[in-house]
Amino acid sequence: MWIELVAAALFGLVVSVLFHGPVESAVVRIFGPLAPAGRSRSVKGMWHSYYEIVKDGSQPSPPGTPLDPSRIEQIKLSQVGTSIIGKNDKRSRRYFLRLTLDDGCILTGRWSDVSGGRYHYGGVQLRWDYSGRYMIGKFVGRDRHNQIKHGPWAFARIPTDLQEVVDEWRSEVRRTGHTS
Repeated sequence: MWIELVAAALFGLVVSVLFHGPVESAVVRIFGPLAPAGRSRSVKGMWHSYYEIVKDGSQPSPPGTPLDPSRIEQIKLSQVGTSIIGKNDKRSRRYFLRLTLDDGCILTGRWSDVSGGRYHYGGVQLRWDYSGRYMIGKFVGRDRHNQIKHGPWAFARIPTDLQEVVDEWRSEVRRTGHTS
């Protein structure tokens, strides 16, 4: 009897170590839409996102500059506990996010874009505003020429809030000179 228990425990440990990522993603994908928000805030739902590539040493576009529509995506986030996965709503592009929520307001993780036979990927960190209306942060990743690119990435629950969030970030960068 003890041998079976030890064997089962070891098997469970090996499976959880080897398949932690895929199993976690499957749990979030399957149970995320069903999980209640509970007492903690929930990022699950549809978000509108916008990213801007900033070249090293240059300033972002001035506040008020219209957002480039080709860089606006609708991303559906699912959440179980602190694990979050997301994917975009457009059929022409395939974005995936895998994030962890820390301290109730910091999302850190990985993004990938597998559109049109290409595979771009990188890291992302976002600060979720306490109002729950938006998230703003930075992405970093490689382009098709293997050059490392970076810039702001904003998320808003309401599409019209995107321009306001990005303009606040642009104003802050121009005022302080820091892109973080």
